[in-house]
Amino acid sequence: MSPHGRRSASPLSLQAVILGACLLSAAPGARSGEPPEGLEAGAGEVKVDSSTRPSPQRLKTLESLRRDLRAVRHPSDGGGKAWFEGGVPMPVTASSLGRWTVVYEVGPAGIAEGGFVTLFIPSAWKWSRPQLDQPGAPGYTEVVALVEGAQLRLFGNPRKFSVRAQVHGRALKPGERLRFRYGAGSAMASADRFAERHCRFWLAVDGNGDGVSQLIEDPPHLTVVAGPPEQMVLTVPSYARPGDEIEIRAAILDSFGNAAPPFAGEVELVLAEAPTGGMVPPAPAFVSVDDGAVARWRAHVEEPGVYRLQGAARSLEGVAVVAESNPLVVAEDAPRLAWADLQGHSGSSDGTGTPEDFYRYAR
Repeated sequence: MSPHGRRSASPLSLQAVILGACLLSAAPGARSGEPPEGLEAGAGEVKVDSSTRPSPQRLKTLESLRRDLRAVRHPSDGGGKAWFEGGVPMPVTASSLGRWTVVYEVGPAGIAEGGFVTLFIPSAWKWSRPQLDQPGAPGYTEVVALVEGAQLRLFGNPRKFSVRAQVHGRALKPGERLRFRYGAGSAMASADRFAERHCRFWLAVDGNGDGVSQLIEDPPHLTVVAGPPEQMVLTVPSYARPGDEIEIRAAILDSFGNAAPPFAGEVELVLAEAPTGGMVPPAPAFVSVDDGAVARWRAHVEEPGVYRLQGAARSLEGVAVVAESNPLVVAEDAPRLAWADLQGHSGSSDGTGTPEDFYRYAR
């Protein structure tokens, strides 16, 4: 779930984008470390339990993020704009192979000799790591200056999913362009295995060559969609009381658990286990990608006991997937139990997709 709804007076640094994720790990109730900088004496007290102190590596990362936030940016840092060559790509199927070309255009302040532009490929969920040395291996990336007289020194950092182009020979003038071709080799590059909107290819610019960079404001983004339907999840409440109306949901997913695969067809339910006269199975439902390939029913449970449903989905093209539900216990004193995921990360920190899609998937 990608950065969404943020507003700032200037472009964000890459470290600032993920700072929130690191700070979450030091929030009350989570692992806590040193008091945040700027906490004045008397404003509050932070107690640190040595058994829950974060690792030295986490503290080192947090300090590097703080240093980055304190760094002074030059007006040319973060300048320019970028886009995918040929316009916004068609939706990309999860875990598919492809090539993606990003064109960067220098901003009004230019880029001094020694400055650089860094392309960051999404660093999680199985995108191929970008690399500069093996044309026959996944993630091979070519970078060229689309101008005369300028030279580029290239530096790859597969661990950070980045490729840096440092300017030499002469400064880059406003409007001049660089081209990054990711997946340029015969093995191409593998896309994200999880579906998401606004999957961004970040670019950072050091305009004056002092080693301090800033992200451009509006990086190019694409959409990753689910692959073919491979499985179904059939869900009922864990508990109910006699006479309750319950909701039944059947979600058709791809092999990675992505919602809304390309499916159109009918989902039918049968009772695999239930007390006699306890429930009348709902009628079959037609679903398609337009409704997220999710079927929903309402049904009444009348008798105490254990219920379990089985479902079969058959597409118009003949694809079939089946599933069995979790057990539903119906009892007079049944508790009102709700299930939830108490922690999740969106692309606003170090997760994937938008916050809206996160909640949509949970529902």
